[in-house]
Amino acid sequence: RRHTRYWRDWSSDVLFRSRPLGEKLQKLLVGTPNLTVGSFHSFAKRQVDIASLSYEDFDDIPYLLSEAASLNKTVFDAVIVDEAQDFKADWWEALLYLCEDINNTVFHVFQDINQDIYEGEPTEFLRSFAPVDLTINCRNTLPIATLVHSLGKVPTLPKSTDGPLPTFQVVGSRSGVEKRLTKVVESWTNTSHLSPSEITVLTDTAELADNWFGNSIGNIALGDGTKGTIKVDTIQRFKGLESEALLCIFDPEVEYAADDGALERLGYIGLSRAKTLLTVFATESTLSRVRN
Repeated sequence: RRHTRYWRDWSSDVLFRSRPLGEKLQKLLVGTPNLTVGSFHSFAKRQVDIASLSYEDFDDIPYLLSEAASLNKTVFDAVIVDEAQDFKADWWEALLYLCEDINNTVFHVFQDINQDIYEGEPTEFLRSFAPVDLTINCRNTLPIATLVHSLGKVPTLPKSTDGPLPTFQVVGSRSGVEKRLTKVVESWTNTSHLSPSEITVLTDTAELADNWFGNSIGNIALGDGTKGTIKVDTIQRFKGLESEALLCIFDPEVEYAADDGALERLGYIGLSRAKTLLTVFATESTLSRVRN
């Protein structure tokens, strides 16, 4: 706001790797003047399309952003990047083309290296930033925060309000997940009086999420979280978002290597989406690592 007094025709831009996060913030901030919000790829595609640049593959779009922004004369006086740990080095170079004068542009970057699941790349550009550690957990209740901090080896103590302990249920098959999932949802909606919009089902595989999407638990449909449905998504796509109550499913048909840290990273990301209630479904071997 401070800068728009001087350059009224400029805008602020908020970029994400996560498409669902970008879409949610677009809805929350709709109508805000001089503000562009979206995922990095959706923003780049808009610029490329406006510039009428051709491309053969969707993955080529980010690398055309610099040319498109130059042709469109697109500039911003403030840029905010979230999920920055997932960005590629070339993407950062493209973002610099959005700033007419980088020394007078407000540039904020938020990242969590524990959530790097897309093999992000460092860039010399970020070395000039003044780092600020965010040490207070403002999302999770204390029991969930304690679990998440331990799983991610976060060196700070969680500071949160108290709440129910996370629960863990051993499952050996996808059909076993369905039976146990139904019982938890019925308990949360009937006993805890949660609405479907307050519940999210996350899984570590797109296949399992696709299997659940469009189905029902009792009289509650599983879908995109609107119109009385329970939201179903993958852990990877749900990064940056949160839910009052979360059912996190690790596909029983997936085996994780013991030493590459992939399971622990997904666990850290997935479990930290829960604000108050958390139930985790997984095989016994997976749970032994997630529970730490």
